[in-house]
Amino acid sequence: MAHAESSTPPTPKQYGRLQRAYDSFNEQLFAGELPPCLITLQRQKKVMGYFSRHPSWPKTVPRPTRLP
Repeated sequence: MAHAESSTPPTPKQYGRLQRAYDSFNEQLFAGELPPCLITLQRQKKVMGYFSRHPSWPKTVPRPTRLP
């Protein structure tokens, strides 16, 4: 018998959490100035993350900066 805790599939549930976190940080730390982003989950050892600018994105999108 299937476990019926939630009817929301795990993928939209997890990505929804990440999007809400991004939106919250953007609003609270950056006054809503960050551009939209695509968040992906990767499974690879010793990877802290990366940023890639898509060639079709406008050049006016600011480069990411490290938080202090």
